Amino acid sequence: MTNLAFKAVRTLSARVGYPIIPQWRLEKWDQSSHLAQLFAMLAIDCVLDVGANIGQYREFLRLQLDYRDDIVSFEPVGEMYDVIARAAATDPRWSVHRLALGEADQPATINVFAERTLTSLLPRNEEGLRSMGYDKYVRETELDRTEEVEVRRLDGLIDAIAPAERRIFLKSDTQGYDMQVMRGAAACIDRILAIQIELPVREIYQGAGNYLDALAELTDMGFDPTAFFPVQRDSTLRTVNVDAVMVRRDEAERLRETQGIAGRP
Repeated sequence: MTNLAFKAVRTLSARVGYPIIPQWRLEKWDQSSHLAQLFAMLAIDCVLDVGANIGQYREFLRLQLDYRDDIVSFEPVGEMYDVIARAAATDPRWSVHRLALGEADQPATINVFAERTLTSLLPRNEEGLRSMGYDKYVRETELDRTEEVEVRRLDGLIDAIAPAERRIFLKSDTQGYDMQVMRGAAACIDRILAIQIELPVREIYQGAGNYLDALAELTDMGFDPTAFFPVQRDSTLRTVNVDAVMVRRDEAERLRETQGIAGRP
């Protein structure tokens, strides 16, 4: 099928209510659709990508949301930072910082695990993992090495990385350290319009806390949930961790009052 013919088929299919979705988009279709709608509603033009790893979230934003505005990524581990630093050289609206974010400005030791995406400032909960039968996580959280990293509070950095007029979305995926990231944003929390934060349902890391307590704290910070997306499930389909997407309550109320949509609450 020629490209022109494919476009015609795709257009016709969408018109009759059966849009053609590429296979590579399907896994995160619900999440990307929801975030695209949220970004448009809030006019997001700056994403803070905390726990960038090798840039997977930037790729998700660019490819699945067609987001073209600024991304500011934070990754403390040297080997991962080097990857995104090279990649960022090809994207003028992507800046990267070799930092961890947390509740206090201080040096810290990060645990670099066998599976790099599970690397964390917190130690693994080995006893709990074994008791839950999570042999895969036990293997993947074998310690490869530790690394000394710098931790900074977001509210001490915000003016340097995002001018006051920017409309900010914060994504935090730091393997159990995400509420420390949020607490370190206390003095600039009103500048963050929405968040996507990974919360633990099962305890993979020591001291990571409980998702119910985290949701209560985030609600007290002024955020209301818009969606929850399971990140991983175990062999019995129980959720291990979940991405919570939340919007600032005051901004949502302002939009509801000024841009109310007929037929909706």
